[in-house]
Amino acid sequence: MSRLWLLVRISRPLSWPLVALLFGLGLAISGAAITATAILQLLLVAILLPLIVFGINDVYDCRADAINKRKQSAIHGFALEEVHHRFVSSAALASTIGLAIFSAFTRNPGNMVATAIVVSLGWAYSEPPIRLKEKPVLDSLSNGALVLSVILMGYSYGAPVTAVPATVYFAAFCASAIHALGAIMDYSPDKKAGVTTIATFFGKRLTAALALALVLAIILFSGIKSPSLRMFFWYAAVAFGILAVKDDERLAKRLFGLGFLIALTSIAIFVYQQFFK
Repeated sequence: MSRLWLLVRISRPLSWPLVALLFGLGLAISGAAITATAILQLLLVAILLPLIVFGINDVYDCRADAINKRKQSAIHGFALEEVHHRFVSSAALASTIGLAIFSAFTRNPGNMVATAIVVSLGWAYSEPPIRLKEKPVLDSLSNGALVLSVILMGYSYGAPVTAVPATVYFAAFCASAIHALGAIMDYSPDKKAGVTTIATFFGKRLTAALALALVLAIILFSGIKSPSLRMFFWYAAVAFGILAVKDDERLAKRLFGLGFLIALTSIAIFVYQQFFK
């Protein structure tokens, strides 16, 4: 039971509903029928994908996490002791295999491609030699691609993934800006541990300014009219505007926590409206 609890903690249970909503967003905008297969895959992705993403990240970021004070919560995780590294890596591998097998079971080519991209990005973000986390700009963009791929997994149940509207790409890559916010929060421990992220490379203020520019581009050019989604975009813009002026890591943490709740609410409202319009 203690090992099971360890995996639950590592997977950040508060991230589960966000992943589920992203998958549900794909189902909703594609007009897919709600089947048992779709619901089961939604649940598997919501639980297993965070275990892969956060688990591998915790294994390879143990030095930075050990000196990171925010790594003490259900949202931000906990510093993983080295004695657990092999177990967590094995659990992440088993989760990867499980997601791949279930996707193959759907016999849906779009779903299989999206799943392959999702799990590949989950590993490539943290694991050497690729380790996208230490490739500034790509570290943030890969998070947007990860979000997009989860949406495409759900979208594949209702339409070909090649038919996804351009607005989905814009919305998904708001996640790239939010990743930059996380990098700003971790600036000091990452700098001390020698981890090169978008924030340690460009500095906190310039990172916030770049993220602000991305969010404003989404607001101005995406064509997204949903009031709930635009509420989140505007919150992100204000948050990055503040951080571009005041590069306070503790403030960034508070803005991230509030932004997480606003993101959950915004996406939940949008998905509900799509299913019951």
